[in-house]
Amino acid sequence: MTESAAAISLPRREKLALFALALAARGAAAALLAARVPRFGDSAAYIRAAEALWKTGTYPAWTDLAIFRPPGYPAFLALSTWGHPAWIVGDRAANAVLGALAALVLASIAGRVAQSLPAARIAGFAAAVYPPFLVLGVDPQSEPLCLVLLLVAGFLLLVSVDRPSSGCALFAGGALALAALTRPSVLPLGILLAAPLFDRRFPFAVRRALAASALFGFGVVLLPWTVRNAVRFHAVLPVSDGGAFVFWQGNSPSAEAYYRARSRAETDEWVGEFGRDLARWPAEIPGAGSPNPAVRARAFTRAAVAWIGAHPREEAELLLRKTVDWFRPWVDPRFHSRALVFLSSAAYPALAAAAAAGWLFSARRGLAAASAAILVLTAIVHVSTIVAIRYRIVFWDPALLVYAASAAAVPFRARP
Repeated sequence: MTESAAAISLPRREKLALFALALAARGAAAALLAARVPRFGDSAAYIRAAEALWKTGTYPAWTDLAIFRPPGYPAFLALSTWGHPAWIVGDRAANAVLGALAALVLASIAGRVAQSLPAARIAGFAAAVYPPFLVLGVDPQSEPLCLVLLLVAGFLLLVSVDRPSSGCALFAGGALALAALTRPSVLPLGILLAAPLFDRRFPFAVRRALAASALFGFGVVLLPWTVRNAVRFHAVLPVSDGGAFVFWQGNSPSAEAYYRARSRAETDEWVGEFGRDLARWPAEIPGAGSPNPAVRARAFTRAAVAWIGAHPREEAELLLRKTVDWFRPWVDPRFHSRALVFLSSAAYPALAAAAAAGWLFSARRGLAAASAAILVLTAIVHVSTIVAIRYRIVFWDPALLVYAASAAAVPFRARP
């Protein structure tokens, strides 16, 4: 189906204003929430990895728990703080800049998707002040970097098929690979780099060149790290050994215990027990204590598969609970106030309904199908491993904001 390819972009002055607004909102959120919200649990691991990378020039084979973290965010931390990742104020400032850039890119995507300048303005403003995006940058965590890289990849791929441009497709693939090196759950989205093959506006040779360029860019950026892991650990680890660990974590008695916890106190008790389990895993799971990440990955994969095979009923219940958890519109009442639970239970369905309207009436059906594929793929990845709302924010909320802005911009389309 032929799709419009006009480039809709905010004027330069509006871009600067949007960037300033988004930056100020994230600074205010960090100042307001930093003292009230407990320190993000994974931040210490990212900081240690960044320090090791900066000081030694090599990445550690272990960062925390029984894994080594993906290298993308520690490398960014080390560079953005010039070797001082423990400087939390600097970490927050870097995340604020990433969030402001994400708002700009999201506005550009919305303009092209909806072919509407009002849609670009609405999406950009919404992204600048969107509370879930603001919360992500309060502490050192990888989501802000992953979010902006995903948006850049999507924008460049969109530009590549609208021009068309093999160069933009190449950089789109590279940006998506960087996102995967930040959060490995991005890896399944690599299949969407072949989407230009289905754009019927161009001859097949052009479509093939665009898809090949995107996939080549993805491989060129990702493969050096994968080869490094293969040479060092004698196994295929595209990003890290964390995938096997979270697969076991989400399909084990530990996951059952997590979903049995009904209160903050019970959840804190689960966290304590999970920490104590770290000392028992090497004895209970042969290979889990190996210094080689590849051996650890195989050990946790075998343990998860064995548990699933031995407990099919429990696994079915777990999958159902995780699916409900992924689609649940309100924040977890174990960790948040009743007021916030109520607000989120009203706001998120409203956003989803507006996005559904924008998606249903989108003139660019190919893009609508690609966005639906993103939602489905990322849901499957996380339900099969572990679920957290902050993961959903990165993958789902940008698409919801773009299509909700498209729907909200309809009344303005007749105006000059």
